[in-house]
Parts: sequence; structure tokens; C-alpha cells
Amino acid sequence: MTTIVRNVDLAPTHQGLETCAAQSFDVSLYSGNWFAAFSVDDARTFSALSPYDFMKLEGEAFCCDQRVEFVPNLGSFVWVMLSMEGPLILAIATPDEIRSSNGTSWTYYHITPGHFRYERSTFDYPQISYGDGYLYLTVDAPEEGGAVIVRMPLGQLAERVTVNAQYVKTPMSFVCPCHRTQNIGWFAALDTDKSQIRAFSWNELPSSPVQSFTVNIASVPVLDFSSLTPDEEDWLPPTCKINAKYHRRGSHWSRDGARLERRPQIRR
Repeated sequence: MTTIVRNVDLAPTHQGLETCAAQSFDVSLYSGNWFAAFSVDDARTFSALSPYDFMKLEGEAFCCDQRVEFVPNLGSFVWVMLSMEGPLILAIATPDEIRSSNGTSWTYYHITPGHFRYERSTFDYPQISYGDGYLYLTVDAPEEGGAVIVRMPLGQLAERVTVNAQYVKTPMSFVCPCHRTQNIGWFAALDTDKSQIRAFSWNELPSSPVQSFTVNIASVPVLDFSSLTPDEEDWLPPTCKINAKYHRRGSHWSRDGARLERRPQIRR
């Protein structure tokens, strides 16, 4: 087991912003906003991974907003990274593939806003989680407003084939997925009334609709609030603001489908 005591790099270089980590046995992945690394020796040492080189495979420039997750029912790590142009890459590799290739063997999917009928928007703030049978992706579409919740069958991802994804759009931004929710996907976002959270549930039965409801919470400050790290570094700027948009459409949300084409396995 590896214990991360504190982010010693946060103040001098800001490389530690938006860190994310995942581990399976002796293999670990670690990312920040602008870097990524892997380890095959129980996180004793790390070697760099380049999201910049990865994005060049699609003729795009890497931006930021990386996420890493190990999905047990997939037996693989999932690595998400965002491009400057708007699309994102979702890459998959097993611990054995990372170990044997020294971190260079991945199968990836190039996911664009057009897959979800966003014609004028880029992506922002991607997040991932998983249930018993699906990988979940939430991502904002800032130019058109709101976000999209996507679920991808783990069986299709495991076979590294074209993925028949289901998705639903919400007029709310910053929709966050809950983790390890078994046979129901759960998601939440701050409602326009800052005293409520809008929760979404999506049963993993293929035909199930997305349902939503509100949960009352204590008042949430939306201006000039702080969040301190263990070394007393405030990682939120003083004018940070939460923007959450919601328009009532009833308790059931319609879903749609998208086909995500697998890219060939790459070895750099």
C-alpha cells in the first residue's frame, strides 16, 4: 500500500493541481493537470507518460483535465485526457500491458462532442467512474451549456471493439459521478438553488431511464471560499465561483446512443 502524505510540488510549480491516482497490484498510474506517470514497482519509482504525444496521434494538442481509474470488472486502467480542440481520448490498458510494454501499449477511443450531437461546443471537466457493467463518463459542453452523462458497456471495452454508448444530456454543468455504485450509476450536481443538489440515478438494465431528484443541503458559498491542503496551500483562487444551470424537464430523462470507434492498439 502506498500512502501519499502531501503534495510537496503544489506551491512551487502548480504541477500538482487536479491530481489523480489509481493502483492495481504493483502497477500504479498518477496524473495531474499537465503530466502523467506510471510505476511497476508498488509506486516506489515512476516513469513519465506523455499525454502530449498521445494527443498527436489524432492531430490534436493536449490541454489538461486528466483522470485515471482502475476498473476491476474491466481488469484495466482507464486514462482520460482532454485536447485543446475539444475532443478527448479515453485509453485502456491492463496492468500486464503496462508492465510488459513499459507504459507504451494502449487501446484508445477518440471521443468528440459530435458523438453526442454537440455541434458548437468543446468538452471540459471530464470525470469517470464505474458500476458493475458500465464505465461512466461525465463531461461539460460549455459553449452549448450543460453536460452529458455517458455509459459504455464494460464487455465491449474489454473486447476492444466499437462501443455502443448510451448518453443523456443535462442543462446542468459540473455533473460528478459517484464511485463503486454497483448496479446503479449515481451522479450529482449543484442545483440553481444553491441549497439543493440534483441527483441522477441510472439503473444498469439496458432499457432503464435516467431519473433525477433534489436533495436539500446546507447553504453552499459560491464566492470567495477556500480549501486548504495539509501544507496550508489554498488551491482555490479567491474569486472561484460555482456555476450550475438547471431547467426542470421532469423526473425522467431521455437517453440517446453513440458509437465510439476503437482506435488500433498503439505502441510508442
